[in-house]
Amino acid sequence: MIVAWWMGAALAATGWRADVQASMAACGQEPAPCAAADAIVLRHTRAGHLMAQDDRLDDPAIVGPLLDRLLRETDAAVRVGLADAFVETMEAHPGTSWDAAWIELASTDPQADVRALLVNGMRRAPLAVAGPGLRAALASAAPGTRADAVATMGGHAAAAGFAPELLSSLDDGDANVRRMAARALRWLGDPAHRGALAAHADDPDAAVRAEIAKALDY
Repeated sequence: MIVAWWMGAALAATGWRADVQASMAACGQEPAPCAAADAIVLRHTRAGHLMAQDDRLDDPAIVGPLLDRLLRETDAAVRVGLADAFVETMEAHPGTSWDAAWIELASTDPQADVRALLVNGMRRAPLAVAGPGLRAALASAAPGTRADAVATMGGHAAAAGFAPELLSSLDDGDANVRRMAARALRWLGDPAHRGALAAHADDPDAAVRAEIAKALDY
């Protein structure tokens, strides 16, 4: 009976959202992951937002139920804490089948601060996640998400590989995105980028011009 159920769930699962549904169905046989996700301890940071502090996040089996709770949750502050729990678990268990969820939600979650947390968390993610995730976030219609993507690209261990995106972002319609792009290029410190930076030295925004000037003096 269990084998038949598992085969049916596997055939029905297409994409990470279907995998979430399958993981919830599996709790009928093994309830511990769902119970753990429901009982995750969230604490307030000094900055005032919720973050996860729970040893149960060491178990990768919690990810499916955790995503289910994140998708169903309506409290904005709790959703930020759950997103933090998700990132913490993913950082501890890189290269899992849940990478697709991280990549998609970082640019599509309806809540801006959840997107910000997921994008910023990619600073320490493997390039297999950070590459498509940050590029998708950079294509977001939300300027804040694009700015977070650019900043995270500049701070990633493989930041040099994001140079084309950072250079293109110097032409973004949002001044903060352009400013963060100039800052990220300053961090890279590649002389090959000086020409592109100099071409934008007369940016209409004073803060962007100041950041470009710093990059050219680096």
